[in-house]
Amino acid sequence: MAEVSLKAVLDKFVDNENRDDSDRLRYMELYGFHDELDYRFASLYDLIVDTSDHSPADSLVDVLHFLKNHPVGIGFLQEQTVMENRSN
Repeated sequence: MAEVSLKAVLDKFVDNENRDDSDRLRYMELYGFHDELDYRFASLYDLIVDTSDHSPADSLVDVLHFLKNHPVGIGFLQEQTVMENRSN
């Protein structure tokens, strides 16, 4: 495996951040998004799963718990059941 320098990693990170900022500005111009609709604001989401210290299985357990106990998740599960019943 080729070695990657810290500078190369940091350069890619900065490139990604710049691209992200550029995308946000473009979306705001195109769609009129305001700061309160910025996808980076955690308050916009019903569930955020931090996988930093979790295995995929633990993350799945968190998501399933949310789906079974939160009104948004319950509605989603009900829709999936209806769609499955229609396809059978």
